[in-house]
Amino acid sequence: MASKVHLSNPSLEPETSLALATHAMNATERVSGYTPLQWACGQQFSFSDEDQSAMSRLMPTARDRDFTQLMANRSSAEDIARKVRAQSALGKLRNSKARQPLQVFYPMEIGEGMEKICS
Repeated sequence: MASKVHLSNPSLEPETSLALATHAMNATERVSGYTPLQWACGQQFSFSDEDQSAMSRLMPTARDRDFTQLMANRSSAEDIARKVRAQSALGKLRNSKARQPLQVFYPMEIGEGMEKICS
């Protein structure tokens, strides 16, 4: 996962790519219906429209640009995490076989295979 994040943005340092990949997995993976961030914080972190408009009105200093870039990188890392997880799930589905339906056997009923063995 970290390699895919790093390949999508090669200008990032490896430590930053690893941190973004970790955040993306914690924000997108679900355990019993909740993400690890929801288990730890009690809610899923997200910026509201009001937060976005307030940040857009700020004077663009170098520090603000870095933060904005970090949030954009986080969003792209989350998209990559979803895509990697979906590709993994599709790969498992492609490798699965169609199974025959379960058969019901009743007590004292000898199956066809057992008749051949017993006779």
